Amino acid sequence: MIKFFRKIRQKLLSEGNTGKYLKYAVGEILLVMVGILLALQMNNWNEERKNYEGETIALMELRNEFERNYNSLLGVLDQKKKAQEGLYNYLSLLSDDSKTTSQKAKIERGPVAIVSWDSGNAVLNSLLSTGNIEYIKNDSLKYLLHDWNREIDSFDEHAIIYKDIVYELLNYEKVKLPIRMVKEGKWNYTNHSNLEIQEFREAIVDDFRYHNLLINCVNGLDIQIRVGDDFKEKFGQIINLLDTEIQKR
Repeated sequence: MIKFFRKIRQKLLSEGNTGKYLKYAVGEILLVMVGILLALQMNNWNEERKNYEGETIALMELRNEFERNYNSLLGVLDQKKKAQEGLYNYLSLLSDDSKTTSQKAKIERGPVAIVSWDSGNAVLNSLLSTGNIEYIKNDSLKYLLHDWNREIDSFDEHAIIYKDIVYELLNYEKVKLPIRMVKEGKWNYTNHSNLEIQEFREAIVDDFRYHNLLINCVNGLDIQIRVGDDFKEKFGQIINLLDTEIQKR
């Protein structure tokens, strides 16, 4: 192709036709420019296609990850709600003046639900660390994703505070009761007779200190549940935005 254009230029120069040569030169320059622009456009198109494919993959992987984490969170919150209800009912029975101390001592405390939520954010963290999060064009979605680890830290912080509250209750029970270990919803006693165990338990069921520790656990669970419900809403926002973007593919 280059030889072909060179022959045309040489022929025009040999003919001494300056006007035709200039027109040809301008045309050749324009042709080269058009070729360059077409090449750039093709390169841009390929780049956009790769970005589009990268965004699609990121959206799908994020959708799967957020759905897994959301379902896991629902399970944790369900346990905490059941524990809150159980502890509240237990506390209500201990506060019932119609029951004798002996009757109260036969009632088992329910679980305290210190179960933690483990969020697996490998996909999101990889996108953030590599900068591939920029593949996502939806600014609202991108903002929520950039802020997501802060939301997780806030939720985890309340869980840590609650654990400290629960450990205070468990330490109280370990001191007051002849137990080897306190497990969820059950006191495991060392070698003592049923009568001795009953006496140990009677010593705490009317103790205001014990009641206050139980109240702290109920309130701690209430805070976690309310924070968790807000967290669920933000989960829903992200999942809905992901679904909207995926449906556009």
